[in-house]
Amino acid sequence: MKEGFGMDYERYALIKLAERLVKKYKIKNVLEVYAYNEKSMPSLASIGFAIAGCDVTLIGASEKAKRFWDELNLKVNFLDKELKDIKDASYDLVWNFASLLTKENKEEIIKEMKRISKNKVLIVGVNGYNVGAPIHKLLHKLKKVPWTHGDKKFMYYWHARKLMKNEGMNKIDVGFVDCPPWPDTVGFRDMRLHKIKIDWDKVDWKVSTVDYIKNGYPLWIKLVYVLERIPMLFHIKMLYSHLFYCVF
Repeated sequence: MKEGFGMDYERYALIKLAERLVKKYKIKNVLEVYAYNEKSMPSLASIGFAIAGCDVTLIGASEKAKRFWDELNLKVNFLDKELKDIKDASYDLVWNFASLLTKENKEEIIKEMKRISKNKVLIVGVNGYNVGAPIHKLLHKLKKVPWTHGDKKFMYYWHARKLMKNEGMNKIDVGFVDCPPWPDTVGFRDMRLHKIKIDWDKVDWKVSTVDYIKNGYPLWIKLVYVLERIPMLFHIKMLYSHLFYCVF
């Protein structure tokens, strides 16, 4: 199954975010906690940190992702450990990409993320303020399809920020990333996928990102990113951003 063009752009924007964070905070090693997602090839969100020269470690990663890391000649460590078994202050940056949405023990995980980090904690999540989000929620109601995308509150940056503050992380920068001119999480594709009941663990993903990194990104992605980086009022950008991030 081929990933959508939206995922191609999302990864490009995440790579650029990683490059900025590495430069700003002088990050050398990174731990991504629960590096797994559905409806696209999992365990590739940290590629940007590796490209920026960091040592990258993934917990809960998909074994299928290793071939893409190998193809790009990027070093990655797939760690099979519980968070409680990792020593204090082991990594410059500990982060999570979207998967906290589906976790019941978010507070415990965030507490462990702070303990394991010696510098920065980053949470990137699906942005519920995007104009497509209410359409997606409405489709689930109209089609009477149970909501399977995790905690709806965690789709809003203020909730992630609140949980981080509860663990003593007070100076938190909030921003938005993956801000193309099309809405996210509208849900029509999601409804089709619900109907055919795909086993995501068995999908053989075709990932354009790997070819783009090796051979160069198409012009349209670069142009969309130029538009994304235009300074804009926080609450306006919030309406069309696909992802938010909170960094302590």
